[in-house]
Amino acid sequence: MSHAAALQAQPRPRALAALDAEIDQAERTLARCRLDLKDALATGWGVVRAEGMLRLAEQRLARLRESREVLLVGKLS
Repeated sequence: MSHAAALQAQPRPRALAALDAEIDQAERTLARCRLDLKDALATGWGVVRAEGMLRLAEQRLARLRESREVLLVGKLS
């Protein structure tokens, strides 16, 4: 086995499991934010806040999914 092959990144099962749990939570948060925005649009109250929270939830989920890909691939794209 070459030295380079020995240094290849390996999936990290515990890190992936923890990240998967974070992703599940972030998906639930995103769903809740979508409902909050729907309610805000219906009532006309808190629309800007709900849009901001939705945007933050989407960004967090995207970062978590990107982190998961990095762990699986073992390098930054």
